[in-house]
Amino acid sequence: MNAKQKKLLTVVASALLFVLLPSIVRADDVQLTLSNVTSSAGTTVTVDGTITNDGSSTVDLNGESFSFGSSVLSGGNTIDFFVFAPFFLSGGESSGPIALFSFNINLGTPAGLYGGNTITIVGGPDSSSQDALASAEFSATVPGSKPVPEPASLALLGIGVTLLWRLQYRVRRGF
Repeated sequence: MNAKQKKLLTVVASALLFVLLPSIVRADDVQLTLSNVTSSAGTTVTVDGTITNDGSSTVDLNGESFSFGSSVLSGGNTIDFFVFAPFFLSGGESSGPIALFSFNINLGTPAGLYGGNTITIVGGPDSSSQDALASAEFSATVPGSKPVPEPASLALLGIGVTLLWRLQYRVRRGF
């Protein structure tokens, strides 16, 4: 290979790298921020979030998928995403807080923190792309219920207080 061919090969390789490298190296800089989830057992919860495109190119938002790491969460619904999410985000643009999806916390779920759940926003440079643009983990907190005293317990407390008052009354009067 002579010097002219080497130079031509270098120019062609550089041009190919210049054209192809941005698409290979470029990651869609899409961020996903979710709201905290706290709700009682037996309820349906809607998760709000913000999708932000920190990159310079426009990305189409074509759907979402999610998985539950806990068996006490079920029935995920993606309708919220298709109703509230924008079709695309230009570079530097944000969706603002929107309803992304909803799910059920099964009836009878004990109090606790249920993590290991993931949502992924899919899309890409066009409306048919299904690349994972952003993922986020979320947890669902089920608060404990406060114990309510039974009527019998309240009656016993009332009788005890009355007896103590009566005893104090007798002691003061000298009986």
